[in-house]
This record gives sequence, C-alpha cells and structure tokens, in this order.
Amino acid sequence: MGETRVDLLPLLEDLRDGYPGALEETILTEIVANALDSSSNRGSSISASTSR
Repeated sequence: MGETRVDLLPLLEDLRDGYPGALEETILTEIVANALDSSSNRGSSISASTSR
C-alpha cells in the first residue's frame, strides 16, 4: 500500500464525528464510496474474527 500525506488521525476523528454509526462501519462505507468514485470495477476484503 502506498504512502499518504494526509494526517490520518484528524481524518478518522472527522469521520467518527460526521456519521452516526460505529467507526468501523463508517470507514468501510468511505472505502467503498471512494472505490465507486474512482470507477473501480473490482474489490476485495479480508475479515478476521476477534474474541472479546
């Protein structure tokens, strides 16, 4: 994955404050929206279960 010049902490805080749901759902929504905006025609994801 490439590098970014974006300060990610303020970005995540803005996303957290701007959406009503869980931060994880917001991040996933933003990733999909950005992929659609860039006319992506394929995507993949990996999910790992965690015990709480």
